[in-house]
Amino acid sequence: MVIFVEACGSIAVYQGPRKEPDDYSNFTIEDSVATFHTLKQIIDTVEKLSESHEKYRKKRSSSAKYGSE
Repeated sequence: MVIFVEACGSIAVYQGPRKEPDDYSNFTIEDSVATFHTLKQIIDTVEKLSESHEKYRKKRSSSAKYGSE
């Protein structure tokens, strides 16, 4: 996913890919700004879910008692 974000940034800033042609040749981004915003929302959501999961995991492990099933 990171390569998509980089590609969107490159396209938006430079009006076309500035890196080596092989970096972005496997896909086409028609609207780099919209794609960037969508990817950013996905990344933010995944990070929030990961944080919530980690908090739950820590809470769950701290409440476990030795010898319990």
